[in-house]
Amino acid sequence: MTDSKSGSTRRSVLRTAAWTTPIIALATAAPAHAASITKRGLQGWVEVQWADRRITLDGRGSRPDRGLWVTDTKLGDQITNVSIVFYLADTDPVAWEARNGNSGAWSLPTDLGVSTPSDIGVPVRGFRVTYQQSITAASPITELNNNLVFRTTSNAVAGSPVWARRSVTVNGNVISFLRGPVSPNSNSRQSRSAAPQDLELVQGASAL
Repeated sequence: MTDSKSGSTRRSVLRTAAWTTPIIALATAAPAHAASITKRGLQGWVEVQWADRRITLDGRGSRPDRGLWVTDTKLGDQITNVSIVFYLADTDPVAWEARNGNSGAWSLPTDLGVSTPSDIGVPVRGFRVTYQQSITAASPITELNNNLVFRTTSNAVAGSPVWARRSVTVNGNVISFLRGPVSPNSNSRQSRSAAPQDLELVQGASAL
């Protein structure tokens, strides 16, 4: 009786393990950003690129891996005040320029000055881009023109970490959230104090 009960218990444990192990494997295999793309608000992914002593913001591409859109919308919704503020840890002032592929749907990054947002906790310089085209809501997702391509014009912030605060107003309700920081995926994370030859080593790209 005891051996039979023990064998039954072992079989039960093995059956449980057989079902639970694949579930764990599937959870870890899912993309890190997959769950967030359905959250209400201004969603999508802008690629931050560090190369040639410059930072480039590139929103081109298709959903869900790239692009920009507003989730959980329906016909007749009023969608306004769409913007993204990019925060740079290197706080030197820097200018931006539009690059090939930029459609003009988004304004050039506007310098907001240096601040210490409570959800970042360190001094950063903010740059706001604002959506400039009319928006007609769709259901359940409203696609935006995501062809924004901007690059810094100097190496003052060559290897800076970057955050992004996305904001949109839907029917009078402001929806805003912060992502980041992201940094160059190189071991040579240099800042504005690096020697010119070292700045050439700052290379990388990350979706934000």
